[in-house]
This record gives sequence, structure tokens and C-alpha cells, in this order.
Amino acid sequence: MAVANSTKSKAYIDDLLNKNHTESIKKCSFWYGAVVGSFRSGLEELDVDALTANYDAKVAADGANNCENALASAGVQVPSISTRNKYVRLYSSIGFEVTNDL
Repeated sequence: MAVANSTKSKAYIDDLLNKNHTESIKKCSFWYGAVVGSFRSGLEELDVDALTANYDAKVAADGANNCENALASAGVQVPSISTRNKYVRLYSSIGFEVTNDL
């Protein structure tokens, strides 16, 4: 679910970027690439190295936090992106807790 959600969010942000070329949305697009990569990597590592999967799940939230910080520092409010950032942090937290018990 985390991979699907973050992939759709990346596509959504990229679509916004095509319509509105602001630096903060560009940064969010970059950071969502990292979010998707972290969730995918964590999923692939589950059967091989639970500790690495745990780390990947946790650091996925960093991308959402960096995106939110980019928006805030530019004084830009995009509620649809902020909501997506909250979902990333939720999935990251869930993934971290689940893989912590493996």
C-alpha cells in the first residue's frame, strides 16, 4: 500500500509541477522519488534483511518531511500535498513498527 500510495502521490506532484513550475513543488517531486525508492527497497528487503527493510521504512518519512519543509520555507500551502505527506509518515510508521518485530 505504501508503494502504491507514494507512487500515485509522486505522479500527482509531477502533474502539479507541469502546471506550476515552483521550486518548492520541484523539491517535493524530488523527495517523493526518494520516498518511492525507500518503500520499494524496504519491500524488496523484507525476506532478505529485516533490519534494512526497517531502516528503509523509517527513512521514507524523511522525504515527506523534506517536502513539507520545502513548502513551508517558501510560504506555500498545498493542502493536497500536505495530506499526502501525512499518509507517507503514517505508512512509514506502520512499516517501521511491523518490520521492527521481524
